[in-house]
Amino acid sequence: MVSVGGLEGLGAFAAYARLLGSGARNVGEAETLAWAETNEAIAVVDEAAGRTAGGERGVEVHGTLWLIFEAYNAALLDRKPIEELVQRLADTDARFPCSPAEVFEWAPANDLLRR
Repeated sequence: MVSVGGLEGLGAFAAYARLLGSGARNVGEAETLAWAETNEAIAVVDEAAGRTAGGERGVEVHGTLWLIFEAYNAALLDRKPIEELVQRLADTDARFPCSPAEVFEWAPANDLLRR
């Protein structure tokens, strides 16, 4: 989780908190999106509502699988470690659009696989 500061960051956080709610997951997403917005960074958020809110406010937003496949495409990770990582994340209640076993079948259909 990141921490936002300054009036601009706090204003962005408040806007995202209004859009997403104030539950534990939503607060983390609101902070991530606010930090990305005020630091011209990419936000990695998996919840659809957070991705939509960020996009509406001009933030480049991607999911965790995008980040993982960026590492794969850059030859920083191989298939087996990715499958293990996605399984471990799923074991901690991370939610993905496919099962960990299907991630390499899902990625090309979503323009994430480039090698």
